[in-house]
Amino acid sequence: MPRRPGPAVFLICFAGLAACSTDYGVQPNPFRATAFSTQEGALGNADYGPATFIQSPNYVNSSRSPAGGQVKVIVVHTVQGSYNGCISWFQNPTAKVSAHYVVSKGGDVTQMVKEEDIGWHVGSENGYTIGIEHEGFVSDPTYVTPQMLDASAKLTCYLVKKWKLQASKVSIKGHVELPNQTHTDPGQFWPWNNYIAKVAACVNGGGTQPPPACPASCDDKNACTIDLCEAGKCVHSNANGIVCWDQDACTAGEKCQNGACVGGSQVKDCNDNNACTNDGCANSNCTHANNSAACDDGNGCTAGDACAGGSCKGGAAKNCNDGNPCTVDSCAAGSCKNVGATNCDDGKPCTDDSCQGGACAHVANAKACDDGNACTSGDKCAAGGCKSGVPKLCDDANPCTQDACSFGACVSVPLQGKCDDGDACTQEDGCVAGACAGVALDCDDDVACTTDSCKGGKCQHVGATGPVATTCQGNSVVQTDPCGGAGTKLVETCAAGSVCIDGACAPDPEGTGGEADAAGAGAGRGGDPSSSGDATTQPDAGARGGPIDTVAGKGPPDAAGGAGPDSRSPTTDAKTAGVNGVGDAGPLGVGAATPPLPAPGCTAGPRANASTSVLVSLLLAALLWLARGRRREPVRVFPHP
Repeated sequence: MPRRPGPAVFLICFAGLAACSTDYGVQPNPFRATAFSTQEGALGNADYGPATFIQSPNYVNSSRSPAGGQVKVIVVHTVQGSYNGCISWFQNPTAKVSAHYVVSKGGDVTQMVKEEDIGWHVGSENGYTIGIEHEGFVSDPTYVTPQMLDASAKLTCYLVKKWKLQASKVSIKGHVELPNQTHTDPGQFWPWNNYIAKVAACVNGGGTQPPPACPASCDDKNACTIDLCEAGKCVHSNANGIVCWDQDACTAGEKCQNGACVGGSQVKDCNDNNACTNDGCANSNCTHANNSAACDDGNGCTAGDACAGGSCKGGAAKNCNDGNPCTVDSCAAGSCKNVGATNCDDGKPCTDDSCQGGACAHVANAKACDDGNACTSGDKCAAGGCKSGVPKLCDDANPCTQDACSFGACVSVPLQGKCDDGDACTQEDGCVAGACAGVALDCDDDVACTTDSCKGGKCQHVGATGPVATTCQGNSVVQTDPCGGAGTKLVETCAAGSVCIDGACAPDPEGTGGEADAAGAGAGRGGDPSSSGDATTQPDAGARGGPIDTVAGKGPPDAAGGAGPDSRSPTTDAKTAGVNGVGDAGPLGVGAATPPLPAPGCTAGPRANASTSVLVSLLLAALLWLARGRRREPVRVFPHP
């Protein structure tokens, strides 16, 4: 029961069919029937006596019976493999296929499904049929042996009689002849006429040999006719409605109609996915005929595309003309592009460039521009060109430099020569290292006691204090101005035990201690009634002073006496005036101390005696001072610091 040519798919033999392909040859069977027999249950409970029973798991349990008339057709199959391989395959539960009987080339018969049960051999038509498989291949012209044909005819004769069927093609059909089938077995090499004649002769009691009057074969090689031999003549009737095959792999599902295999639909996929070909199938081959149908060439810039020569040809170009002579019109990606046809840019910033009527026009403008000179600013277009603006100002107001602008930066170069520094008190002005400088006017009048200067180009001489000289006056250090401007200033009075030498107090080299010297220096100790000092003395307060006039309070010329730091009285401010100055009890207690005279009418007591002693001491000191004064060195004058 082969399928139509194409990939070999066998209904009853397993994939690979290695086991089915072994040909065991024609072997004698001791149980082979020599005549029709109705014996049942002979070997392994087979329904047909000469058969060996081997149960297949692939069937539907049923209870069909001749009285019920459920069986109507006996189906002839071809194994497409070996006898033993088929029996093995039918025993495989995964095969899901079976037939009631299998017949070998040697005439052996094996039953695998009880007749009352439904075998799985013709799909939707299983319910009313009994199937008989025959060893061999439909493509083999010699696969039907006389032994197999005779054994099969006897088996069919038995079934026709048992199930009350007709010994003709009405009740005996090939697999290909049943509805809804895709197989072609038993194929063109199955001898239908001889086979039916054998069955009919057996049924009619004449054995299995065909009547001698019939021709050797009535097969007209037309699958859509039923070929019979009746009364010694071949009779061919249309087998309308049975499935057939038109020998074209392009179609499937054909059926016989009025003796011809027609209908069906194309099953072979011949689509080449080309819109410009008409795809078809003929004589098992795909066909692709060129057409001229409308198509799309994938270019949005063409229209009216059509097929030619099996491919899509672009139609007319899309019209993108915008009517402007100054643009180049084109199409890209389905969209029109209109770009300026001519580059009208003259590269000049001071002209406005455009295309007018297909020609370039350049109109001067007044835009800001750059003349390329960084030393100008505010450049502006005029008459189609860039006119320089205001030069950069680089004057530094210095007569001794040459000022200029270079690459946008001011540069000043030093000059040489005469100049005027603007100062009337300088002369011979000249440029030096980029600066104007002159020589100051000489206004020195060689007078030490004047301050010389220049103003408005004229010399001025103003009296000034001369250099200060520090000298000794008696036992006092004083400063004097040789120009007379500042007078004489007392610096200090040398203390007891020291004398003024060269403008400074120094220890007395003759060791006279506190003896009054010629400068009028004296010493007293506070708290001593005989001490000289202020009118009112305090403990530890003393007074120094030179010889004084007890009446007038005057001392020797240029002599100054001073009160000690603690000699001041909170109630009496002692003052003594000398010949050349007045001494005060100031912060340092410097001043000439004059003892107060007794009040009129008062009697001089012990204090009066003390005053007399002081006077005597002062006289002695004055004599000594005069004696030393004769050998004293000349006074040195030092400049004022």
